[in-house]
Amino acid sequence: MYGSFSWSANVIGTKKWILYPPGKEERFRTRSTRIQFDPKNQGREGQDFYQVIQTAGQVIFVPSSWHHIVWNLVCPYFLNNSAPLSFASILIFIL
Repeated sequence: MYGSFSWSANVIGTKKWILYPPGKEERFRTRSTRIQFDPKNQGREGQDFYQVIQTAGQVIFVPSSWHHIVWNLVCPYFLNNSAPLSFASILIFIL
C-alpha cells in the first residue's frame, strides 16, 4: 500500500529484499508513469538501493514511500502488516 509503512516477520524460510529510498525509484518510471523494475538497471548497492537477506526469526521494517522488490529464496512462512501512515496508527503500532 503506497503511503504506508509495513513490516514483515519471517517464521521460516529466506527472502531477498531490494529497497529503494524515496526518489531512487524514478529510474524505473515508464512513459505511462508506471514503475517497472529493470534488473539490468537496478543501480548501485549502497548508493541507489539496499539489499537485505532476511532469514527465519528476522523482522524487516519498510518505511513509507520506500519502493521494494522481494524474492522468496527458500519457501517462507511469514507475517506482515501494512498500515496507513497516520499519528493514530503509529501510536497503536508502538503501544
